[in-house]
Amino acid sequence: MHQILADFPSFDSMNNFYNKLVRLTLDYAQLKKSLGALNWAVKTLRILHKDYVRKIAKTQEVAKVI
Repeated sequence: MHQILADFPSFDSMNNFYNKLVRLTLDYAQLKKSLGALNWAVKTLRILHKDYVRKIAKTQEVAKVI
């Protein structure tokens, strides 16, 4: 998911022609909202991954992790 965000072109650095083309052909507000939601999901998954890797490393019983 992170790679999708990294590969998606920035609207600020986009050529004016392409910026207008995106705004005319796509629902720009929905696109920005979707990219923001994806960014939130990436950050949340990183936090969860970090927490659970730490919990798994500290415990020897699977039941204690959950």
